[in-house]
Amino acid sequence: MRSPLAENRAPLFSMFGGKPLFHGPRPLLAIFLVCLLVPAATASGVSRSATPRNVLILLSVEYGLPAYDIILSEIRGKLKTPSFGPVNLFAEYLDSARFPEDRYLRKSFESYKEKYANLKIDLLVAVGPNLVPIMEKYDASHFSRSPTVALDLLQSSEPIPAAFRKPNIAGLFLSIDVEKTIELALSLRPDTERIHVVAGTSKVDAYFEALAREAARPYESTVRFDYLNNLSMDDILSKAANLPDKSAILVLTTQTDAFGIPYYTRESTRLICERANAPVYVLFDSNSGAGGIGGFVHSFKRMGAKAGELALRILQGESPSAVGPIRTGPSHYILDWRQIQRWGIPEHRLPQGSVILHREVGFLENYKWHVMGASLFIIVQSLLIACLILLNRRQRKLSARLMAAEDRYRHLLRVERSSRVGELSASLAHEINQPLAAVLSGSQAALRFLRSVPLDVDKLREILQSIVDDNKRAAKVIHNMRKMLEREKAEKAPLWIDEVLNDVLGIFRGEAGFRKIAMETRCAPNLPPVMGNRSQLQQVMMNLIMNAADAVMPRAPQDRKIVVETRRNGDYIQVKVRDSGTGIEPAKMDKVFQPFFTTKIGGMGMGLALCQTIVEDHGGRIRMENNAGGGANASFDLPVIQNA
Repeated sequence: MRSPLAENRAPLFSMFGGKPLFHGPRPLLAIFLVCLLVPAATASGVSRSATPRNVLILLSVEYGLPAYDIILSEIRGKLKTPSFGPVNLFAEYLDSARFPEDRYLRKSFESYKEKYANLKIDLLVAVGPNLVPIMEKYDASHFSRSPTVALDLLQSSEPIPAAFRKPNIAGLFLSIDVEKTIELALSLRPDTERIHVVAGTSKVDAYFEALAREAARPYESTVRFDYLNNLSMDDILSKAANLPDKSAILVLTTQTDAFGIPYYTRESTRLICERANAPVYVLFDSNSGAGGIGGFVHSFKRMGAKAGELALRILQGESPSAVGPIRTGPSHYILDWRQIQRWGIPEHRLPQGSVILHREVGFLENYKWHVMGASLFIIVQSLLIACLILLNRRQRKLSARLMAAEDRYRHLLRVERSSRVGELSASLAHEINQPLAAVLSGSQAALRFLRSVPLDVDKLREILQSIVDDNKRAAKVIHNMRKMLEREKAEKAPLWIDEVLNDVLGIFRGEAGFRKIAMETRCAPNLPPVMGNRSQLQQVMMNLIMNAADAVMPRAPQDRKIVVETRRNGDYIQVKVRDSGTGIEPAKMDKVFQPFFTTKIGGMGMGLALCQTIVEDHGGRIRMENNAGGGANASFDLPVIQNA
């Protein structure tokens, strides 16, 4: 079929549901300007350009038509994607349907030419029937030289006009399949005998009426087709309300009625559906949900998305000639569930893959996942309660075992400390006997001075002060020993490592003298505190020092030396005990912290294992290594108290 538009494609006109083509006493140009910078792309692989791309969307209609709003929105959505570079987006509404005069159209293009004279148009998107040929007619060469995506109306049986067969134009042509909507009407209600076709009086309305007449021919032997055209809207509504039984209504486009009154097709569809006594079918998604059953509708949403995709491809460097003309029919069945129920249409008659709007479902179907989720929740909750009961019983048993193990661990700590103190018993006795002997000697000297005449008060004061100092010295040894042996408290408190070390060295000093070991301490000044248990850290230090003492005993007395250092190591305080012994055999180095491993005769092998447990419990780390010059290093790090 050769359409009326194919015969004369010169005038610009509105598409699908617009207002009349020739209406209004004076010209009106609605200009919509949007400047949009799209963030630079990284995911799509498009290189970011410092200069934004300029895209002009030129529409042949007035601002606000539903179909064009859908198309424009989809194009904008594609060009605004973050995966593309910056874009300046401009939109102009020509309004040629209501103002088709040559004078107005020529001046409109002249104004656009002047407006964009200093702006390079990287892409033109021409939306509207016959817009590209009209641009050529009015010498819009400033735009027609730009790469172009043209959206136009062209049935699949029509040849592509020469105006679109140019290297810089990629055409996207709309093709409407009216016959499938007629088939749908007859399959949903097989007893349908009459189909009333509603159309307006504009050129677009006449174009779609011609398409409908062509599509109806195969069915005219069994179905009667009545064409409600060249009528006022009141007459159309009156006829729609009084149709005979077994009728259906097919609404095409109704841009103007017989009186020249303009209508949006969605608006007229809604009015017809409110009055009609027969089911109403439509051709476009912009009219779906207005009260009709639906149809095999053309999707302006998909058409706009396709146009946006073509625009992106061309902006990314693809040639429009490589894209070529695309005859699109992004159509699918869209049906309104409310109208299906109203007209008693069985669900099994609906086409496979139909999009169903406003579907009403039963409680179980509507809340199927809620019911399944609630049931699953109850089952899982019951299982969790049972598991919690079992876990609670196991936890009580484990807690009892843990408390028993904790008691055994603390008992082991006390036994190990007691054994260390036992090893020091001879030196501790010597350390205490020395000040006691000095006290006895000083006391006897004081008695003799009291009998002397004259009495030397200063000398007597010196003797008594010596007695006091020796007494304090013995008391301090006993105090330190008691602190090591007492039952420690579980809690930790801020401690200064140097103070803890001095207590340990005070106990060990006598042992060092007894064994003829030279002791050297190197303590860094102003060390921050650590959080720890005093008695446990004393036990660690005493173990490491006693092990170092045992290691140096095979050496000659003049070669026996232990160096104890404290220093800051990042966020830790490090305590290092270095001896001048023979070191540790490499094969045994990995075993020194294992329980019950010992190299000493009669040793339990628990000292270093306990040290490791205590240090790690304090959030620290402990290690043992050999010195390059002989002997071994035992060190541990404890975290400092932050902001102390």
